[in-house]
Amino acid sequence: MGIPKGLALFQNQHWLTWQIKNFFRSGGENVLIVFGSDKEIYQNTLPWLRHEENDWFSFDDRKVAFVVNHCPVLGQFSSIQTGLQVLCSQDVPGCFVQPIDVPIPDQEVFQALSTAKKQNVDAVMPTHQGKGGHPVLLAKTFMDYLLNLPVDEKNSRLDRQINSLPSERLIKTPVIHDTVCLNLNTPSEWQQFHGLQTNRG
Repeated sequence: MGIPKGLALFQNQHWLTWQIKNFFRSGGENVLIVFGSDKEIYQNTLPWLRHEENDWFSFDDRKVAFVVNHCPVLGQFSSIQTGLQVLCSQDVPGCFVQPIDVPIPDQEVFQALSTAKKQNVDAVMPTHQGKGGHPVLLAKTFMDYLLNLPVDEKNSRLDRQINSLPSERLIKTPVIHDTVCLNLNTPSEWQQFHGLQTNRG
């Protein structure tokens, strides 16, 4: 696309801004962003991001912070571990993981995942027509486990780790919202999603 996905314009604002605001509208409270080598590009474009790394600041009456994955060449899992390192040190009970190119779903999805979460369950994943999607809700014990995996092993991927969980430790929650399975990579996919959102409201 020529620019970082989070800086694509969508409904008269940048995609990262839209994603965060949509998460807050869905009941979310705190957002931790993980940047790679493009942190300065984001900060030059979005003035509200001009803060220090790992410094929680107010945005839209909620809290946002960011960290930087200094070795993004190691892949997406290294970015997940970068974020988990912060969250695990703060002893949070769990977290939602959401890639930047997957649209934040409606509030009903977050409610369904939170309601389905049970004790001794490591992860809750939304599904649409049998296909797994995002956001994924991770329990603290599973977050700690993921954080300690060697990043360079072939199975050090979130999807593989989730799919290898015993059935009693993974809950798959069917939802009617197909956005959980969308992955916006091409201009045509962005245009199609924009059209769907425009028709909705």
